[in-house]
Amino acid sequence: MLIDVHAHLDQYTENLDTVLGEIKQHQIITVSNSVDLDSYKRNCDIASRSKLVIPVFGVHPINASKVAGNLEQLDQALEASPFLGEIGLDFSFVADAAQEIEQKVVFEYLLESASALDKYVIVHSKHTEADVLKLIEEHGVQKVIMHWFTGSGEVFQKLVARGAFFTVGADIMRSAETRQMAKEIPTDQLLTETDNPLVSLNLPDVLAMPRVLNDVITELALLRNTTEEDIVQTVERNFMAILQSTPSLATFSKKIARDFKNRRGSRFG
Repeated sequence: MLIDVHAHLDQYTENLDTVLGEIKQHQIITVSNSVDLDSYKRNCDIASRSKLVIPVFGVHPINASKVAGNLEQLDQALEASPFLGEIGLDFSFVADAAQEIEQKVVFEYLLESASALDKYVIVHSKHTEADVLKLIEEHGVQKVIMHWFTGSGEVFQKLVARGAFFTVGADIMRSAETRQMAKEIPTDQLLTETDNPLVSLNLPDVLAMPRVLNDVITELALLRNTTEEDIVQTVERNFMAILQSTPSLATFSKKIARDFKNRRGSRFG
């Protein structure tokens, strides 16, 4: 079974049926990240159509200013969501310092919630990796999944030491930095993602479909000098560890564990 820890199924507008068909065909457990309350509602609706989709709530930094003045409106979704994602910081598009402050206010509120609720966070940290690490440390958040990490080796090693997981996606096929990091992620902290369909902003459209995860796995196996089967089983094992420490997904994790056992080897047989 394949694992896509970071996708945005709510962003598919015209071909969602095809996307869900590929998810079923390739048996891809897909964590559909949200960027605000509206996208979380749509992700929940999509999840009702597929047992392989896990909808999670988050506020992308680009939307921080929309909610910074009324953070309590997020509480119900924070309680309901098994993980919190996509959350984080990204100052590359801000117009003034006030927006940076709003991002930090929202991110800290989400980190506080994650700590209090004992939930994993799926973190966006583009060009803000040191700031993100500092806030994670300050709020004592231990359950961390770093999405598409591109930070320095120093920050990477500190996150590794904290036990953070790291996702690797289609960028592995074009970025030397991503390829190097993909070699260095400890085996028990490795996960896979697509960031679909948003990845299509940077890569050919064909890669914005769930099946690109097969190509990510193939490339990871080559880079790490192992087999595709080993990568699949490693990511399965790591994701199961996350599920088993998430009480709200206890029933789901038992079912997935059975499916892993039943399907193991079918991809390579």
